[in-house]
Amino acid sequence: MTPNRKLLIFGFVLTLFVYAVPLYAGWWFLLRHDVEYVDTDILPELRAVGRVVHEYSVEAHEWENDYVEIVTLVVHIDKAGEDVAKEAVSRLGRSGWSVWEWSGQEIDLRSSKWPRAIVTVDGPGSSEYTDRDLQEAASTAGLPIEELAAITIQE
Repeated sequence: MTPNRKLLIFGFVLTLFVYAVPLYAGWWFLLRHDVEYVDTDILPELRAVGRVVHEYSVEAHEWENDYVEIVTLVVHIDKAGEDVAKEAVSRLGRSGWSVWEWSGQEIDLRSSKWPRAIVTVDGPGSSEYTDRDLQEAASTAGLPIEELAAITIQE
C-alpha cells in the first residue's frame, strides 16, 4: 500500500471517528430514556382491594431522560357505603399500606414493604381525569360510578 493511500485511509477513519462519536452521543442522549417500571409483585396487593374492572399503564416523563411507569387500576368496591376511597384505603391498610398524605379527595399511601412505591387512591369527584377513567369503566362494566375507585401506583 502506498503512503498516500495509507494517509487517505487514516484521514477517512479519523474524520469518521471525529464526527460519528459526537453525533452518536448526541442522538443517544436525545433518544435514549430510562424507564422506572412498577414492581409487578406489588400489583396483587392492590388488586385484592376489590374487583378490577379496568387496568392500564402509561410511561410519563419525570425528569430529563427519566420516565416512570404509572399503573392505574379501576376497582369495584362492593359494600363501600358512602366513600369508596376511604374503604379502599382501609383495605390497603390491612396489607401494610398507610396514609402518607391526604389532600382533598386524593389519598397517597406508602408501605414499609415497598419503600419506593407511591400509591394514590381517588374516588369519584376527585379530578376530571379520575372521573373520566371511572366513568369509562363504569359504563363498560355496567356498574355505578359511586362504587368505583382509581388506584394508581408508581415507583
